Amino acid sequence: MVNSIKNKLLREENDYLHQKIDTICLKELKYFQHLGRKIGPFKVGHPYTLDNYIARILIEEGFLRYDDGNHITPKTIQKINFRESTNRELGNIPKSHKHVYIQAHQELKLLNSLSEKGKKSQRDFKQLHSDVNDLIRVRLAKIIRLAIQTQNIQSKKTLTTEELILFEELSRRIKDWRDYLGSV
Repeated sequence: MVNSIKNKLLREENDYLHQKIDTICLKELKYFQHLGRKIGPFKVGHPYTLDNYIARILIEEGFLRYDDGNHITPKTIQKINFRESTNRELGNIPKSHKHVYIQAHQELKLLNSLSEKGKKSQRDFKQLHSDVNDLIRVRLAKIIRLAIQTQNIQSKKTLTTEELILFEELSRRIKDWRDYLGSV
């Protein structure tokens, strides 16, 4: 279905992958062609702004690293996770982390790939995987409570784009369920 939660999330992921991100060059690289476009050359220590899907490949190969304060790192996930697990209310994830789950998922895929190549430890991947799943579990419980309640506009502002997709679907389904069972 075109408007399924999965398809909405895939559209958000596509939006994220085509965003421009800031990087720093770690290893020199001559230019290369990608879809008829010249990319590079890259000089060590210089900053570059690239489409995320291109930068990700170069980061995985060790030529670049993220230099974007808006990019989710394992430490960022741990901080958000700690804040969420110690607070009963739904915390506000900064708008700079608009796609927190998509970025976390991409970071997981990157760490998994690097650990399979022996460039990062498997322990780092497992820790991030655990932190991401804890964050999903904690925020999901709060989103479900919010969806059950009446529409609270202020609380909706604390949701990320991915969470808003889920919240709207849950709210609609809960309302339909209540209306059907509560009607005579």
